[in-house]
Amino acid sequence: MIALHIFFGLMILVGVIMTSVSFQGDTEKLTKLQKFSLIFTTSAIGLTVVAVTAVSSSIYIAFAMLVALALYEYYAFLRKASQK
Repeated sequence: MIALHIFFGLMILVGVIMTSVSFQGDTEKLTKLQKFSLIFTTSAIGLTVVAVTAVSSSIYIAFAMLVALALYEYYAFLRKASQK
């Protein structure tokens, strides 16, 4: 049962990364609600991974993952297309 939980969690994580990469640079075409829901969904899944890491292994690794998540969200969604 734990192996299935890990497997499905990894599938969700890969799906979020693929979704973010596919929308990278095209978020200006989305409405504000669509953009918010995309950022909210990827952030929620990323923060879940950070929280589980903080509880199960190390707060320092979780902090590094949190910084990486913030940078990822910025470069994937919030940076303007002209800054590329």
